Amino acid sequence: MTILGMIFSFLNILVFGFIIFSKDLYRTESLQFIAELLACISLFSMIGLILFWGGINFSPRMIDFNNGQYEYYNYYFFLIDLRAISLDKWRFSGCFLEPAHIGVASAVLLISQNYNLKKWYNVVLLLTIIISFSLAAYVLIFWGLYIKILMTSKYIIVYTFILLFVSISLALIAFNYNQGDNFVNKYIFERLVFKDGEMAGDNRVSHGFKKDYERFMESNKVWLGTKYDQNRYEGGNAGYRVYIYQNGLIGLLLIIMLYFLLIPPGTPASLALFLLILNAMIFWKGGTPLWYNLIIPYLFSFSSLRRFYIRSK
Repeated sequence: MTILGMIFSFLNILVFGFIIFSKDLYRTESLQFIAELLACISLFSMIGLILFWGGINFSPRMIDFNNGQYEYYNYYFFLIDLRAISLDKWRFSGCFLEPAHIGVASAVLLISQNYNLKKWYNVVLLLTIIISFSLAAYVLIFWGLYIKILMTSKYIIVYTFILLFVSISLALIAFNYNQGDNFVNKYIFERLVFKDGEMAGDNRVSHGFKKDYERFMESNKVWLGTKYDQNRYEGGNAGYRVYIYQNGLIGLLLIIMLYFLLIPPGTPASLALFLLILNAMIFWKGGTPLWYNLIIPYLFSFSSLRRFYIRSK
Protein backbone atom coordinates (compact mmCIF):
# COMPACT_ATOMS: atom_id res chain seq x y z
CA MET A 1 0.00 0.00 0.00
CA THR A 2 2.64 2.52 -1.05
CA ILE A 3 1.84 5.70 -2.97
CA LEU A 4 3.27 4.19 -6.15
CA GLY A 5 1.28 1.01 -5.58
CA MET A 6 -1.97 2.97 -5.26
CA ILE A 7 -1.16 5.04 -8.37
CA PHE A 8 -0.44 1.84 -10.30
CA SER A 9 -3.76 0.32 -9.15
CA PHE A 10 -5.64 3.48 -10.16
CA LEU A 11 -4.02 3.47 -13.62
CA ASN A 12 -4.94 -0.20 -14.02
CA ILE A 13 -8.57 0.59 -13.22
CA LEU A 14 -8.47 3.51 -15.66
CA VAL A 15 -7.03 1.38 -18.47
CA PHE A 16 -9.53 -1.42 -17.83
CA GLY A 17 -12.31 1.14 -17.93
CA PHE A 18 -11.23 2.32 -21.38
CA ILE A 19 -10.91 -1.28 -22.54
CA ILE A 20 -14.31 -2.43 -21.26
CA PHE A 21 -16.31 0.57 -22.47
CA SER A 22 -14.62 1.02 -25.86
CA LYS A 23 -16.62 0.84 -29.09
CA ASP A 24 -16.51 -2.03 -31.58
CA LEU A 25 -14.76 0.02 -34.26
CA TYR A 26 -11.99 1.09 -31.88
CA ARG A 27 -11.56 -2.49 -30.65
CA THR A 28 -11.17 -3.87 -34.17
CA GLU A 29 -8.75 -1.14 -35.21
CA SER A 30 -6.77 -1.50 -31.98
CA LEU A 31 -6.39 -5.25 -32.47
CA GLN A 32 -5.09 -4.70 -35.99
CA PHE A 33 -2.64 -2.06 -34.74
CA ILE A 34 -1.38 -4.35 -31.95
CA ALA A 35 -0.97 -7.23 -34.44
CA GLU A 36 1.00 -4.96 -36.79
CA LEU A 37 3.15 -3.67 -33.93
CA LEU A 38 4.03 -7.13 -32.60
CA ALA A 39 4.76 -8.26 -36.16
CA CYS A 40 7.16 -5.31 -36.59
CA ILE A 41 8.92 -6.15 -33.31
CA SER A 42 9.18 -9.81 -34.28
CA LEU A 43 10.36 -9.02 -37.81
CA PHE A 44 13.06 -6.73 -36.42
CA SER A 45 14.30 -9.62 -34.25
CA MET A 46 14.17 -12.07 -37.16
CA ILE A 47 16.26 -9.75 -39.35
CA GLY A 48 18.84 -9.52 -36.57
CA LEU A 49 18.82 -13.29 -36.24
CA ILE A 50 19.39 -13.76 -39.97
CA LEU A 51 22.32 -11.31 -39.83
CA PHE A 52 23.68 -13.23 -36.83
CA TRP A 53 23.44 -16.53 -38.69
CA GLY A 54 25.12 -14.81 -41.63
CA GLY A 55 28.23 -14.25 -39.52
CA ILE A 56 27.70 -10.71 -38.18
CA ASN A 57 28.79 -10.50 -34.54
CA PHE A 58 26.81 -8.06 -32.37
CA SER A 59 29.14 -8.48 -29.34
CA PRO A 60 26.42 -9.49 -26.87
CA ARG A 61 26.37 -8.59 -23.21
CA MET A 62 25.07 -10.62 -20.28
CA ILE A 63 21.76 -9.54 -18.72
CA ASP A 64 19.42 -11.05 -16.16
CA PHE A 65 15.87 -10.54 -14.97
CA ASN A 66 14.26 -11.02 -11.54
CA ASN A 67 17.49 -11.67 -9.61
CA GLY A 68 18.80 -14.29 -11.99
CA GLN A 69 15.54 -16.13 -12.71
CA TYR A 70 16.26 -15.45 -16.38
CA GLU A 71 19.77 -15.00 -17.79
CA TYR A 72 20.46 -14.03 -21.38
CA TYR A 73 22.94 -12.99 -24.00
CA ASN A 74 21.54 -9.69 -25.26
CA TYR A 75 22.18 -9.41 -29.01
CA TYR A 76 20.15 -6.14 -29.13
CA PHE A 77 17.91 -7.50 -31.90
CA PHE A 78 17.04 -10.59 -29.86
CA LEU A 79 17.79 -12.52 -26.65
CA ILE A 80 19.25 -16.01 -26.29
CA ASP A 81 18.61 -17.88 -23.03
CA LEU A 82 21.84 -19.10 -21.42
CA ARG A 83 20.11 -22.29 -20.24
CA ALA A 84 18.94 -22.96 -23.78
CA ILE A 85 22.48 -22.68 -25.12
CA SER A 86 23.88 -25.00 -22.45
CA LEU A 87 21.18 -27.60 -23.14
CA ASP A 88 21.25 -27.11 -26.91
CA LYS A 89 17.58 -26.11 -26.85
CA TRP A 90 17.55 -22.79 -28.64
CA ARG A 91 14.13 -21.38 -29.56
CA PHE A 92 13.07 -17.97 -30.90
CA SER A 93 11.81 -15.57 -28.23
CA GLY A 94 12.68 -12.24 -29.86
CA CYS A 95 13.10 -9.67 -27.10
CA PHE A 96 10.65 -11.49 -24.79
CA LEU A 97 11.49 -13.55 -21.72
CA GLU A 98 10.17 -16.85 -23.05
CA PRO A 99 9.33 -18.31 -26.48
CA ALA A 100 5.84 -19.08 -25.16
CA HIS A 101 5.27 -15.38 -24.38
CA ILE A 102 5.74 -14.21 -27.95
CA GLY A 103 4.27 -17.45 -29.34
CA VAL A 104 1.00 -17.31 -27.40
CA ALA A 105 0.65 -13.54 -27.95
CA SER A 106 1.11 -14.08 -31.69
CA ALA A 107 -1.39 -16.96 -31.63
CA VAL A 108 -4.21 -15.02 -29.96
CA LEU A 109 -3.62 -12.06 -32.28
CA LEU A 110 -3.62 -14.30 -35.36
CA ILE A 111 -6.88 -15.86 -34.18
CA SER A 112 -8.35 -12.41 -33.53
CA GLN A 113 -7.52 -11.51 -37.16
CA ASN A 114 -9.44 -14.60 -38.34
CA TYR A 115 -6.28 -16.22 -39.76
CA ASN A 116 -6.23 -13.68 -42.60
CA LEU A 117 -2.88 -14.55 -44.21
CA LYS A 118 -3.44 -12.01 -46.99
CA LYS A 119 -2.12 -9.42 -44.52
CA TRP A 120 1.66 -9.26 -44.17
CA TYR A 121 1.60 -8.89 -40.39
CA ASN A 122 -0.41 -12.10 -39.94
CA VAL A 123 2.15 -13.99 -42.04
CA VAL A 124 4.90 -12.67 -39.75
CA LEU A 125 2.89 -13.70 -36.66
CA LEU A 126 2.47 -17.22 -38.07
CA LEU A 127 6.20 -17.44 -38.80
CA THR A 128 6.89 -16.23 -35.24
CA ILE A 129 4.72 -19.02 -33.84
CA ILE A 130 6.46 -21.63 -35.98
CA ILE A 131 10.03 -20.72 -34.97
CA SER A 132 9.10 -20.19 -31.30
CA PHE A 133 8.44 -23.97 -31.09
CA SER A 134 5.95 -23.20 -28.32
CA LEU A 135 3.67 -26.18 -27.73
CA ALA A 136 1.01 -23.89 -26.26
CA ALA A 137 1.04 -21.62 -29.32
CA TYR A 138 0.90 -24.61 -31.70
CA VAL A 139 -2.07 -26.12 -29.85
CA LEU A 140 -3.89 -22.78 -29.81
CA ILE A 141 -3.62 -22.08 -33.53
CA PHE A 142 -4.53 -25.65 -34.56
CA TRP A 143 -7.41 -25.86 -32.09
CA GLY A 144 -8.60 -22.35 -33.02
CA LEU A 145 -8.51 -23.20 -36.73
CA TYR A 146 -10.53 -26.39 -36.20
CA ILE A 147 -13.15 -24.62 -34.06
CA LYS A 148 -13.39 -21.89 -36.72
CA ILE A 149 -14.15 -24.64 -39.26
CA LEU A 150 -16.77 -26.23 -36.99
CA MET A 151 -18.45 -22.88 -36.37
CA THR A 152 -18.40 -21.38 -39.85
CA SER A 153 -17.94 -23.98 -42.60
CA LYS A 154 -20.38 -26.35 -44.28
CA TYR A 155 -17.49 -28.66 -45.30
CA ILE A 156 -16.66 -29.84 -41.77
CA ILE A 157 -15.86 -33.47 -42.67
CA VAL A 158 -13.59 -32.50 -45.58
CA TYR A 159 -11.62 -29.97 -43.55
CA THR A 160 -11.41 -32.36 -40.59
CA PHE A 161 -9.75 -34.99 -42.77
CA ILE A 162 -7.41 -32.37 -44.24
CA LEU A 163 -6.30 -31.22 -40.76
CA LEU A 164 -5.86 -34.82 -39.61
CA PHE A 165 -3.84 -35.64 -42.72
CA VAL A 166 -1.59 -32.60 -42.26
CA SER A 167 -1.11 -33.33 -38.52
CA ILE A 168 -0.29 -37.01 -39.07
CA SER A 169 2.06 -36.16 -41.96
CA LEU A 170 3.93 -33.60 -39.83
CA ALA A 171 4.20 -36.11 -36.97
CA LEU A 172 5.59 -38.84 -39.25
CA ILE A 173 8.12 -36.45 -40.79
CA ALA A 174 9.19 -35.24 -37.32
CA PHE A 175 9.51 -38.79 -35.96
CA ASN A 176 11.66 -39.96 -38.87
CA TYR A 177 13.70 -36.92 -39.91
CA ASN A 178 17.22 -37.32 -38.54
CA GLN A 179 15.86 -40.20 -36.42
CA GLY A 180 13.68 -37.81 -34.44
CA ASP A 181 16.53 -35.49 -33.50
CA ASN A 182 14.89 -32.28 -34.72
CA PHE A 183 13.22 -29.23 -33.18
CA VAL A 184 9.63 -30.14 -34.11
CA ASN A 185 9.87 -33.62 -32.60
CA LYS A 186 11.74 -32.48 -29.46
CA TYR A 187 9.65 -29.45 -28.62
CA ILE A 188 6.21 -30.47 -29.90
CA PHE A 189 5.49 -34.16 -30.43
CA GLU A 190 7.67 -35.60 -27.67
CA ARG A 191 5.96 -33.23 -25.21
CA LEU A 192 2.56 -34.66 -26.20
CA VAL A 193 3.52 -38.15 -25.01
CA PHE A 194 1.85 -39.37 -21.80
CA LYS A 195 3.98 -40.92 -19.06
CA ASP A 196 2.54 -42.19 -15.76
CA GLY A 197 -0.78 -40.57 -16.59
CA GLU A 198 0.72 -37.11 -17.23
CA MET A 199 1.63 -35.38 -20.47
CA ALA A 200 5.37 -34.80 -20.82
CA GLY A 201 4.78 -31.18 -21.83
CA ASP A 202 2.75 -30.42 -18.70
CA ASN A 203 5.87 -29.35 -16.78
CA ARG A 204 4.80 -25.93 -15.61
CA VAL A 205 5.53 -26.55 -11.91
CA SER A 206 8.42 -28.03 -9.97
CA HIS A 207 8.08 -31.12 -7.82
CA GLY A 208 8.49 -29.07 -4.63
CA PHE A 209 5.74 -26.60 -5.51
CA LYS A 210 3.44 -29.43 -6.60
CA LYS A 211 3.72 -30.96 -3.11
CA ASP A 212 3.09 -27.56 -1.48
CA TYR A 213 0.07 -27.04 -3.73
CA GLU A 214 -1.42 -30.39 -2.69
CA ARG A 215 -1.02 -29.46 0.99
CA PHE A 216 -2.46 -26.01 0.29
CA MET A 217 -5.60 -27.52 -1.29
CA GLU A 218 -6.28 -29.42 1.94
CA SER A 219 -5.72 -26.38 4.21
CA ASN A 220 -8.03 -23.56 5.32
CA LYS A 221 -6.05 -21.14 3.09
CA VAL A 222 -7.59 -22.64 -0.01
CA TRP A 223 -10.40 -20.04 -0.13
CA LEU A 224 -8.39 -16.79 -0.16
CA GLY A 225 -4.94 -18.03 -1.16
CA THR A 226 -1.55 -17.40 0.40
CA LYS A 227 1.79 -15.77 -0.37
CA TYR A 228 3.80 -17.42 -3.13
CA ASP A 229 7.58 -17.30 -2.75
CA GLN A 230 9.41 -18.36 -5.91
CA ASN A 231 12.73 -18.57 -4.02
CA ARG A 232 11.52 -21.65 -2.16
CA TYR A 233 11.51 -23.78 -5.30
CA GLU A 234 13.93 -24.89 -7.97
CA GLY A 235 13.03 -23.79 -11.48
CA GLY A 236 10.07 -21.67 -12.52
CA ASN A 237 6.43 -22.29 -11.73
CA ALA A 238 3.42 -21.13 -13.71
CA GLY A 239 -0.11 -22.12 -14.62
CA TYR A 240 -3.46 -22.46 -12.89
CA ARG A 241 -1.91 -23.94 -9.73
CA VAL A 242 0.16 -20.81 -9.04
CA TYR A 243 -2.86 -18.56 -9.60
CA ILE A 244 -5.06 -20.60 -7.22
CA TYR A 245 -2.23 -20.77 -4.67
CA GLN A 246 -1.99 -16.96 -4.66
CA ASN A 247 -5.68 -16.06 -4.98
CA GLY A 248 -7.59 -19.07 -3.67
CA LEU A 249 -10.79 -20.61 -4.95
CA ILE A 250 -12.65 -17.34 -4.38
CA GLY A 251 -10.12 -15.57 -6.62
CA LEU A 252 -10.63 -18.29 -9.23
CA LEU A 253 -14.40 -17.84 -9.06
CA LEU A 254 -14.06 -14.06 -9.43
CA ILE A 255 -11.87 -14.32 -12.54
CA ILE A 256 -14.32 -16.80 -14.12
CA MET A 257 -17.19 -14.39 -13.37
CA LEU A 258 -15.21 -11.49 -14.90
CA TYR A 259 -14.59 -13.38 -18.14
CA PHE A 260 -18.30 -14.24 -18.41
CA LEU A 261 -19.38 -10.68 -17.59
CA LEU A 262 -17.09 -9.29 -20.31
CA ILE A 263 -19.06 -11.12 -23.02
CA PRO A 264 -20.93 -8.34 -24.90
CA PRO A 265 -24.72 -8.67 -25.26
CA GLY A 266 -25.78 -10.21 -28.56
CA THR A 267 -22.58 -12.23 -29.00
CA PRO A 268 -23.15 -15.52 -30.87
CA ALA A 269 -23.01 -18.38 -28.37
CA SER A 270 -20.51 -20.22 -30.58
CA LEU A 271 -18.06 -17.30 -30.49
CA ALA A 272 -18.45 -16.82 -26.73
CA LEU A 273 -17.82 -20.52 -26.08
CA PHE A 274 -14.83 -20.52 -28.43
CA LEU A 275 -13.10 -17.56 -26.76
CA LEU A 276 -13.89 -18.82 -23.25
CA ILE A 277 -12.36 -22.23 -23.96
CA LEU A 278 -9.39 -20.65 -25.72
CA ASN A 279 -8.60 -18.49 -22.70
CA ALA A 280 -9.24 -21.37 -20.29
CA MET A 281 -6.52 -23.28 -22.15
CA ILE A 282 -4.15 -20.31 -21.83
CA PHE A 283 -5.03 -19.97 -18.13
CA TRP A 284 -4.29 -23.66 -17.54
CA LYS A 285 -0.77 -23.15 -18.88
CA GLY A 286 0.02 -19.58 -17.82
CA GLY A 287 -2.22 -18.67 -14.90
CA THR A 288 -2.11 -14.96 -15.84
CA PRO A 289 -5.70 -14.09 -16.85
CA LEU A 290 -5.31 -10.33 -16.31
CA TRP A 291 -2.19 -9.81 -18.39
CA TYR A 292 -3.04 -7.20 -21.03
CA ASN A 293 -1.67 -9.37 -23.85
CA LEU A 294 -4.43 -11.89 -23.00
CA ILE A 295 -7.38 -9.87 -21.70
CA ILE A 296 -7.30 -7.32 -24.56
CA PRO A 297 -7.40 -9.90 -27.42
CA TYR A 298 -10.11 -11.81 -25.51
CA LEU A 299 -12.41 -8.82 -25.10
CA PHE A 300 -11.70 -7.15 -28.44
CA SER A 301 -12.06 -10.41 -30.42
CA PHE A 302 -15.79 -10.34 -29.72
CA SER A 303 -15.88 -7.28 -31.97
CA SER A 304 -13.36 -8.40 -34.61
CA LEU A 305 -14.72 -11.96 -35.04
CA ARG A 306 -18.48 -11.51 -34.58
CA ARG A 307 -19.24 -11.26 -38.29
CA PHE A 308 -17.18 -14.37 -39.12
CA TYR A 309 -18.76 -16.85 -36.69
CA ILE A 310 -21.89 -17.46 -38.77
CA ARG A 311 -22.09 -20.81 -40.53
CA SER A 312 -22.10 -20.63 -44.34
CA LYS A 313 -25.35 -21.73 -45.96
